[in-house]
Amino acid sequence: MKKNLVIALTVLIVLALGFIIPFFMPALNSCTKKLCYPNEPNAEISCNSCTRTEFIFTLGFFHVLKSCSGTDILVYENSRHISEKDRVEIDESSCKTAINLLGLGYIP
Repeated sequence: MKKNLVIALTVLIVLALGFIIPFFMPALNSCTKKLCYPNEPNAEISCNSCTRTEFIFTLGFFHVLKSCSGTDILVYENSRHISEKDRVEIDESSCKTAINLLGLGYIP
């Protein structure tokens, strides 16, 4: 009886850690790096395609990920690029959940 209780508690703790650890892992952002020019001196233009990947669950080599696509918005003032004001706008409707097993790839 005690052996089953220890096994059950161990499994519950491992599963709980699988959901807790992703809260401490940063989202992974990646964008293309195309060179874009505005048509007007003061403009915000969407230029690069971006992807944000967040961990939902992680346990060793088994990961459940949420991946969303978006656009990099570049800000120009007086025809000069102001990189401090750039931002990434993520389209939440584009999000997909995937499983990564043993680092071999994604299973949608």
